[in-house]
Amino acid sequence: THGGVLIDPTKEIERVAGIKFKRDGVLIDPAKEVDRLVGILSVLPSKLLHPPSLVANQITALLMHLAMHPRKDSGPLASCIMDAMRANQSSGVPLTVQMYHLAIECWIKSEVDGGIDPAYGLLSALLLSNEGKEFMQPGMDPKDIDRVNSSLALFVHTLLGQSDARGDTEKEDLAKAISLVERILQLHNDINCGLVPNITSTNAILNVLSHVGDEKSADQASSLLAHVVQLHLNHSTGDIEPNTTSFAIVIHFLAKIGQVEEAEELLHRMLQLHDDGIISAKPDIFCYNSILDGLSKSNRPNASQDAENMLRTMESIGGDLSPDTVSYTSCIHAYARRRLPRRAEYMLRRMIWAYEDGDERVRPDATSFGAVANAWASSGGKEGVEKVEALVELQEELYREGSVPNMAPNVILYNALANAWAHTKTKASGDNAFRVLKTMKAQGVKPNTTTINTILKGLARSNDGKRAVIKADNIMEDTRSGKLPVSLNIISFNAYLDCLGRNGAPNACQRVTETLVRMKEVGILPNRITFNTAMNLLAKSKDSGSGKMAARILNTMEASDDPSIQPNERSYAACINAVARSSQPERAQVAYEIYQRMGKPTTQAINGVLSACSFLPKGKRQDAVRIAIELIDDLKQRSEVSPDHITFSTMLKVIGTSMPPSKEREEMVRSVFQECCEEGLLSDLVVRNLKKAVLQSVFRELIPPENGEGNNIRSEW
Repeated sequence: THGGVLIDPTKEIERVAGIKFKRDGVLIDPAKEVDRLVGILSVLPSKLLHPPSLVANQITALLMHLAMHPRKDSGPLASCIMDAMRANQSSGVPLTVQMYHLAIECWIKSEVDGGIDPAYGLLSALLLSNEGKEFMQPGMDPKDIDRVNSSLALFVHTLLGQSDARGDTEKEDLAKAISLVERILQLHNDINCGLVPNITSTNAILNVLSHVGDEKSADQASSLLAHVVQLHLNHSTGDIEPNTTSFAIVIHFLAKIGQVEEAEELLHRMLQLHDDGIISAKPDIFCYNSILDGLSKSNRPNASQDAENMLRTMESIGGDLSPDTVSYTSCIHAYARRRLPRRAEYMLRRMIWAYEDGDERVRPDATSFGAVANAWASSGGKEGVEKVEALVELQEELYREGSVPNMAPNVILYNALANAWAHTKTKASGDNAFRVLKTMKAQGVKPNTTTINTILKGLARSNDGKRAVIKADNIMEDTRSGKLPVSLNIISFNAYLDCLGRNGAPNACQRVTETLVRMKEVGILPNRITFNTAMNLLAKSKDSGSGKMAARILNTMEASDDPSIQPNERSYAACINAVARSSQPERAQVAYEIYQRMGKPTTQAINGVLSACSFLPKGKRQDAVRIAIELIDDLKQRSEVSPDHITFSTMLKVIGTSMPPSKEREEMVRSVFQECCEEGLLSDLVVRNLKKAVLQSVFRELIPPENGEGNNIRSEW
């Protein structure tokens, strides 16, 4: 009833769906009428006074009103209508593809948070349910085919658009899209299904597959595009004709995952189809730039030259395909990645010349300058520094002249300059990298995390001892106090620990503890590199507790479920070295037990255990010899690891420091020496420890004067 009067719901449906802005000369609110109608639909009678088809038409008109005049509750109202229709199927009013399409559109256009989920539910019902199967029969209405394709395209566009706006693609969102895409692909391949793709839905599917980003999805995308081309050839209909976007999505996808050859083949296929008059679409600059980007990251031989050849092809075509800044920068990256800085710089110079000649499309920017600068920086040596400094001066000159906009001094170039100094690996490299920080402050350029990391790495490589440690400490303190307002990351802390270790920082145990505590304070979890670097620092320390602390760190790593923390061969070797160089009396046994926990022993670890067996207190020397012998016996049984000259040298040291002079000691030395010579590993270090382990007469017997010493040792030894 309405106002106490019995009414016919179908008449209300007809009346409300036909509402204009005025009725009987009175202005009305359609929204209120829609709300009232939804309530009426929830009690839709099983027997209607009007034909079901007429009622269906009026309900469709109502959904169309909600879709065309979206409001905050358009989605919920549309779902109420669809629920009422499902609940009253005995009324004979049919659910249609158009109703699903309009309800999906209502949810996507409504302002309700999470509206994508109900839209997914409606689209899933349309594609996956038995009810949906009834719609997909052979001879399906072409308008319904368009509606299904449009619904899929609208849903995918909205879903991926929301993810891109957040800066990520959540797994749950992608899973929804993938489930629908897989179903659509099944329906396309089903001869008993009337649903065929159009170019709108095809591009939506290709977009989803490109977001998945794996080789399987790339194969699916390539196959779908080939299928659509074939459909177009068979039917010659514009609805399924692939456009530039279709090819561009797949070309970009293939190039992005490293399948550059396949991307190039698809580009040539597109050109051939266009030249043959089969498709009107032709490649745009995005297609070419996608391949250039793929070539810049490719490992194939001559990829950089191939990139330049493609650039020249674009230049010869001209027009909309003339290279732009992205094209040149990709080519620069291709040369820079292969450590061809001269060619990279030549491409940058070409950009500058073209821009100065009036080509606005190729304006050089910080990225193009930075790519060349980093190529020179990685080349090492004095020339690398000089070239980067010249690039900094060139950029400053262009900025002063105003000939190239947005060329103010920037952090990218200064980071490259710091990197160039860091790669010189001299005692001055740390000082000069540190000086770049002062220059940046003077120029008003704010340093970033990369700046700090680069300077710390430069200090680590300088081997400047105490001076390098002081500078690294100052940087870390300034970032803590806010004097240097830069956020640190895991690389920063790892580089700091590496600097301390390489430069012999004192108080290693305290420094490791303080660094791990600070990382926890700023919410950065240590990884395997952190722990390995910390143990390397402890291995070079003279702290009495360094070996025990390294062992505790290794225990923590072994107990972790995180693959990025669990120890590797380097972890065990670093811990063994820390234990070996400590002063704890039981270091040989502890080092050997750690060695036995390794899944795959290394030569470095073996040498570390042998080192732990040297210079032990008298009460531990017999155990040291036993451990050393067991270790060498174990080594002989393993084919995956081989001794080096340090192995034999350290074994001789163990014998010389742990066994009293005796016939047994002499025989053991002879055996080790003979095996060393057979392996061709005799070195000055081995000779020095041999000399200390035997009497002079025995030494002269083993290495007669005529065989010489040092550089004159027999080559076969």
